[in-house]
Amino acid sequence: MTSVFWPSDVTWSGICYGWNHPEMCVAGVLEVEEESHAHTLLQHVAHSTEGQALIKLCGTPRVLGCCAFSSLTRTSYPRPDITMVSGQSWTYPTAYIYYHRHNASSLRFYALGPNGTHRFEIQDEYMRSSLKHDFSNTTTSPSVLNTGQTMVNQWNSAKTLQQLIEHEQRVPTTAIQEVNTPLQGPPKYLAINKKIQSTTNEIKYSKSIFWRFPSCVFAFLSEFSVVVQQTESRARKLRHLLRSMHSVPNGDVRLKSSQYIEFYSTLWIVLNDLIIGIALRQFLRQDRQVLMQFFVLNFEDKAVHKLRQILLWLDSWPGGLKLNTELSRFYSHGFMGLIALWHRSFRTIIHLLPMLFSVLELGSAFGVTMTLAMVCDLV
Repeated sequence: MTSVFWPSDVTWSGICYGWNHPEMCVAGVLEVEEESHAHTLLQHVAHSTEGQALIKLCGTPRVLGCCAFSSLTRTSYPRPDITMVSGQSWTYPTAYIYYHRHNASSLRFYALGPNGTHRFEIQDEYMRSSLKHDFSNTTTSPSVLNTGQTMVNQWNSAKTLQQLIEHEQRVPTTAIQEVNTPLQGPPKYLAINKKIQSTTNEIKYSKSIFWRFPSCVFAFLSEFSVVVQQTESRARKLRHLLRSMHSVPNGDVRLKSSQYIEFYSTLWIVLNDLIIGIALRQFLRQDRQVLMQFFVLNFEDKAVHKLRQILLWLDSWPGGLKLNTELSRFYSHGFMGLIALWHRSFRTIIHLLPMLFSVLELGSAFGVTMTLAMVCDLV
């Protein structure tokens, strides 16, 4: 018995095309009278850039034969009668396995398992080493994996192959070549990303003191300043966004879907950070006086007056506990002196609060995480 993978939405008669290795997979049916016309269309598609990408993933598409649907049979799934395959009569019993042709723009695709998707790039080496112990990452024989992946690629590329053939039928070959020629040049953002990459590598591997000294200072400050760490994180995200903007050239819908998720997830995180930061900036600007008064009253009450009350309570035999009077009085007076110094310093810093709030407003324009990083450094 021979297995034939048939698209569930194809219910018309004609010349079927697709792949015959490793199994027979029908990508679509052409409503043409002559088989030579179908061969010509497939050859034109194979010579195009998109066709070459599909051949690398799925193999060379070819004409499989003629198919016809009987008007007498009524089933929930189409059951064609294949009359000829490669010029020979089809006499083998057939088992039809139906699949859905997902459109590439919908980013839906078949995969062999959860590991069939593209793994995101992980920068942390400890995280990469921990993936070795992932029990869900099962190993499969390379031959079985390659055969199954080829079949899955054929299912995922069937709709794309049909669209290429339909486009070939509508547009002449010369027009297609003229349209595809200007698209071969790299976009501007790829040139910007390449320039940033080359500049970063020059700074990283440069032996000049002009570059080495600032890079050493930046690396030293990143160990102590959260603002410097956040700036470095933003630069990595910007570089990652520029690198992920270009489309996948090989036409693999799995990589396109993973790239789509990764790009827009990063963009969504950055935009949320900026939106919340701008809202925080507006809040700090409108209610600055109220926040300063609330901060001064509560901080002075909790950090000065409450501590003095606790020390005086501990110095007066709390709860009937007879402590060492001289020792408790020494500690009490010593800590009271420290609190007095702290109170004097706090009174000096109060005059700098408007400037500190202005700095926080400036940082909030770059996102709420930058504001939190500045608060950590100020504290």
